Amino acid sequence: MSVDSNALAMMIDRMAIIELTHRYCWALDSRSWDLLDDVFLPDATADLRSAAPIEGRDAIRDRIRRSIDPLDATQHTVSNHVVEINGDTATSRCYLHSQHVRHRAPGGELFVIAGRYEDRLVRTPEGWRITHRRLVEVWQEGNLAVVRPGDDATAASPVIADDFHLIQRLLHRYTDAVIHRDGVKWTACWSADATWDLGRGRLVHGREAIAELWYQAMAGMHAVVQVVHTGDVRYGADGDHAVGRWYINEWFRRADGSNNVLLAHYDDEYVRVGSEWLFSRRLLQSHYSGAPDLSAAFTNNHDALVERGMPSDV
Repeated sequence: MSVDSNALAMMIDRMAIIELTHRYCWALDSRSWDLLDDVFLPDATADLRSAAPIEGRDAIRDRIRRSIDPLDATQHTVSNHVVEINGDTATSRCYLHSQHVRHRAPGGELFVIAGRYEDRLVRTPEGWRITHRRLVEVWQEGNLAVVRPGDDATAASPVIADDFHLIQRLLHRYTDAVIHRDGVKWTACWSADATWDLGRGRLVHGREAIAELWYQAMAGMHAVVQVVHTGDVRYGADGDHAVGRWYINEWFRRADGSNNVLLAHYDDEYVRVGSEWLFSRRLLQSHYSGAPDLSAAFTNNHDALVERGMPSDV
């Protein structure tokens, strides 16, 4: 039985590309940063939950290393590869499941990200290399502070008063736009490549997609009042990035006439753009969503917190 040479070559290329995605995982989990030289081209780019695309292999390696070095353990697994080869270029998509552990992190030691990698690749004399990698998150679980140690009061300094007031004003503009159904004003609170995660798989990337989701949500609301309460903000990787947590209440009447209450907080990331701060990421953490008489289930009781990866000691 003969084997078609083109089919065999295609199979070999596909296996090499899949192995490349495995090599990336081993490099991260073993902290073997030099292995990334065999994964990316020197001028590669990446979108990895950052406020802006990362340009260059060295910058990609440094960004990954800064994220992983503070952790006690990680495990990245990839599966369900779809590889399309066109001569000396290719694209690859695969599912990702990554676990992150930081011992003694306030709120729990584990944080999990599930999503996919979308890669563009090129054939080189040394083998296939990634020219661009995009991380698309689908869902998260656990304690976000594990991978954002800035949420830990011992790990990052509070922002100065001027920056705190600017970020507080951003929160107030956002809330005012919600109450007055002002989509233009609301959308202007986000950076161009921001991420909005409302939980239960409702995650969108980019200002346009965020605005589209908001307009869809507001179309189902007859009226809504949102109030932002206490919060804290600390610097992130540098003075132009920050992380924060703010508690909110919402009282709203749906288009069908039903009344509901939301008690929640947002885990935020901010980026300085010019003279103002904008949201680069918002993750909604609901504690109660249901009837105004509070007859529905709360999701911040002891058992629910443990289930979400945020153990409570009371």
